[in-house]
Amino acid sequence: MSKTIILFLKLLSFLPLWLLHSLSWLSYLLLFYVFKVRRKLTCKNIKTSFPNFSESECLELAKNHYKSTCMVIAETIKSLSMSKQDIKKRVIFKNLSVLEDYLDNDQSAIIVTAHYCNFEWALSACALHLKYPVDAVYRRQRSDWLEKIFYELRSRFGTTLLPMETFVAESVKRSKLTRVLVMAADQSPKRDDKPYWQHFLNRETAFHTGTEKIARAFKYPVFFLSLTRTRKGFYLATLKLLAEPPYSDDPNQIIKDYIAELEALVRENPQDWLWAYRRWKLEKQE
Repeated sequence: MSKTIILFLKLLSFLPLWLLHSLSWLSYLLLFYVFKVRRKLTCKNIKTSFPNFSESECLELAKNHYKSTCMVIAETIKSLSMSKQDIKKRVIFKNLSVLEDYLDNDQSAIIVTAHYCNFEWALSACALHLKYPVDAVYRRQRSDWLEKIFYELRSRFGTTLLPMETFVAESVKRSKLTRVLVMAADQSPKRDDKPYWQHFLNRETAFHTGTEKIARAFKYPVFFLSLTRTRKGFYLATLKLLAEPPYSDDPNQIIKDYIAELEALVRENPQDWLWAYRRWKLEKQE
């Protein structure tokens, strides 16, 4: 069954992008109006994060979120067969030189980002625009066919994938390489991970501390990557230096700065963040 699904998605990826975008509109109608997939969860997350929004404003944002998500799913499928040139053309970096200056001086770095806009294309673009190895921390998918698809997709252009369970050990092994380590730090951690808690989008939210620990352990500068859709199927990536040695005495300063950048980004274009995700399943215990 999984082989059939994978083959179908790969064949689907050869359709022109404009057609896949058109099909994404149909997907939006089915997911939002017919099957109502995670619609209650999405609306609840939006209403809690934006308490000043009226019911109609929350519903409108939810619709735009589903449209954006379906578009990104279509683009993700397309990336299974896209060329290097097409990815580089569709994801442009505004200021890649701020990162390259460190790499050219044999200084590895961390790019910290979020599941926002087209994260998959952004990861591929990093591997293609940079002339240095790119490592990405990833969480294994629950189903076999999803795991196979995303592993192939994310490693297709040379990115080395480091499973979340072993990425510290793997990072130590690869620490002598001048490289870029990409991390999406907005996932919900487990309570056993000893998360860092901060007020985010109107509620107490748990965050992974891995970025902070890795940066301080290896003395890597940390860059925040934001992605903006300039038009359908085209994106602009911008890098911002969050921290570099010597770091602040506050042991959580890097993650605090990341959270501030992420919240500003979400508030600017809220439809592009994953509201249908169970981000707040972990509650802070007093």
